[in-house]
Amino acid sequence: VGALGRVLQRQERRKPRHIIHDDTPIEVHIERIEQLLAEQGKVAFTSLFDEEMPRMRVVGIFLGVLELVRRGRLTTRQDQLFEEIWLEPRAPRPSAG
Repeated sequence: VGALGRVLQRQERRKPRHIIHDDTPIEVHIERIEQLLAEQGKVAFTSLFDEEMPRMRVVGIFLGVLELVRRGRLTTRQDQLFEEIWLEPRAPRPSAG
């Protein structure tokens, strides 16, 4: 949650602030995150966002990350407190049998 707060703080610095509606389905964000992971192997959490991105899109991407963790398709790693959070695809579990 602290990482999301830092992303949002960076966005607060830009002025003037405009309210922009973004109704992109979370599944679209999930597909984008999974594509980046397939291409790069691991992705820095902060690289998913840019300063011009509407706040609603930031929240949607964050929810996509949380959903991938919940589904067991993504792991997160942070080497030290307040350092970058790395997103990595979770290795498939061997099937029993």
